[in-house]
Amino acid sequence: MSVETMLPVLISQLEGGRSLNIYGLMHHDAEQYENGELFGSGRKALLQLHREFREGVKGYRGVVLDSRIEGDIAYLHVRYEFTESDGQQYSIPGIHELHWQGNMVKREDFWVEKHYAKKRKQLFPG
Repeated sequence: MSVETMLPVLISQLEGGRSLNIYGLMHHDAEQYENGELFGSGRKALLQLHREFREGVKGYRGVVLDSRIEGDIAYLHVRYEFTESDGQQYSIPGIHELHWQGNMVKREDFWVEKHYAKKRKQLFPG
């Protein structure tokens, strides 16, 4: 399937509270995770950090502010909204660069915090 077909499905998942990382659907890393084919010791440490982060979060969703497609790459400008277990709420903006292969994300790059502003100006000016 094309990126144009799959991107709306992925955006719907994100806005419904699914993550776009290794636990997300339609992601090559998620498929490898499910098949027990995790690669590299750094990936296991990253998974553990993600699990610990999610334990303190009771609510999560992404709001897609803008998106565009260039060939097999989809760019998303996202605001993540979190509710912690103590009720505190906060949000974080981010940029995703999703490299698709067939109907799955083959590689993903992601920018938040200090790297977000520069990448936003590059990819979503105005």
